Amino acid sequence: MRISLYHPKKKTAEIEWRGKIVFLSEECAKKAGIDIHSDIPEELLPTLVAESEDFLCKKYLYSQLDKYFKTKYGYYKKLTEKGFSKSSAKKAVDKAEELGFIDDGYFVERYIERNCAKKGKFAIKRELLSKGVASDIIDAKLAEAEFSSDSLLALAEKLVKRTDDIRKDKATLYRKLVSRGFSYDDVNAAIQKIFSEDFD
Repeated sequence: MRISLYHPKKKTAEIEWRGKIVFLSEECAKKAGIDIHSDIPEELLPTLVAESEDFLCKKYLYSQLDKYFKTKYGYYKKLTEKGFSKSSAKKAVDKAEELGFIDDGYFVERYIERNCAKKGKFAIKRELLSKGVASDIIDAKLAEAEFSSDSLLALAEKLVKRTDDIRKDKATLYRKLVSRGFSYDDVNAAIQKIFSEDFD
């Protein structure tokens, strides 16, 4: 089988195989002793296609690692959206995680640092779960993190000063703070402090 199109910058070749367009890596072909510019033996294609996809998937993942900071699932999703198979995507992210290039624990730590002043633990956990992080990793990092009551108090005071309705209605403030993932007890304590100091 002969290639239909060669991409010199990417060092890949396109062929139509089994009713779809697939990409072959020139590097993988050379390792197998195949010249992709010539006819490729049909019996070698299944192995070459599979190895090429794994190689190109891994190569694309590492280009993403330099550009974006994501969870393991985030990178996996990006790879499958790009058209790589679930199998190749899983192999790539598993290997990157094994080598320490992907670390959901570190991602969670940074995420908490960026958001703890404006969101509570429940909201942060909900958002991290939606990003595909395992619940046990989130719980462990949240347990280690320090959430200052001062941050919640500052946010509550900011909301009170910004909106006249909140100044008149504790329930509105309560709903807004709870919706940001703060615990009921922490919200109650902050509201009691604010209203006892400023509005009683």
